[in-house]
Amino acid sequence: MENEDIVKAETHSALSDPSKFFKGVIAVVAASVAYGIMPIFTKTALNEGMKADSVVFYRFVLSTLFSAVFLWRSSCKMSISRKQFRHLLIFGILGFGMTINLLTASYQYIPVGLATMFHFAYPLVILLVMAFFYQEKMTLFKAAVILIAVAGIILLADFSQGLSPKGAALALLSAVTYAAFIIAGRKSSFAAMPSMEVIFFVCLFSSVIFGGKSVLAGTLQLPPSRTAFGCLLVISLFCTVFALKMLTYGIRALGASTSSMLNMLEPVVSVIAGTLIFSEALNIRTVTGCVLIVAASILTVKGDRQ
Repeated sequence: MENEDIVKAETHSALSDPSKFFKGVIAVVAASVAYGIMPIFTKTALNEGMKADSVVFYRFVLSTLFSAVFLWRSSCKMSISRKQFRHLLIFGILGFGMTINLLTASYQYIPVGLATMFHFAYPLVILLVMAFFYQEKMTLFKAAVILIAVAGIILLADFSQGLSPKGAALALLSAVTYAAFIIAGRKSSFAAMPSMEVIFFVCLFSSVIFGGKSVLAGTLQLPPSRTAFGCLLVISLFCTVFALKMLTYGIRALGASTSSMLNMLEPVVSVIAGTLIFSEALNIRTVTGCVLIVAASILTVKGDRQ
């Protein structure tokens, strides 16, 4: 059986089995929580004096080490074909790695909330690609849910600090690269590989490329403080290795479109985390945006079950 047939069989099994379906939902929600708190730690590391390139490099290096430890502890015997190696190299660097690089860089030009708004164009990109290239049915229900979620994200965005065209462009490009990575996680030759192996190779390839980029640009630096180093540990272990493992499971269980729509809970988590950690004020607009995104996520789950 081909890799894509295996993934289709797993997805069909999940959608027909309530237990597996809700495990997929919980996995994506867990990934959203992990990704949702990431901007706080990234911004803190940047405020401690770290360059964006260095944050990205250390994130991938530490994630490679953590995933290697997990593989070693599980006595996993890695086997990878040339085709899988090639696809992991391409989508690991130009998909996930480039997404992190573009999004982290955008934080230097626009507020995190605004960057998140532009980045979350990626579910729409996935929906369109899956419809036009993979003949996935585009329903009015899916389109309506996406519009509800996008409306919620727009309400969360803060335009008061001005809009930098460069920052907006970087965040929008991150949406395209992330969409490519998620679709590859469903459709490419590495779709049926163990998730921890995928994480290891993606982070390994990205650390080499972005480490070289940092060295050539002269931006590679040691963490300037314990706070910065602590942030890097959380970003790599929880917001990368754990989040990727949960998201990979969710994509294989629910499909790329449904997973990406559920993952739109991420900005809601960011808002809640910002309120709890930094005592950021909530207003009617923010609360309404959160309610719309949560409603869109509930509708996505109910729609798929039906």
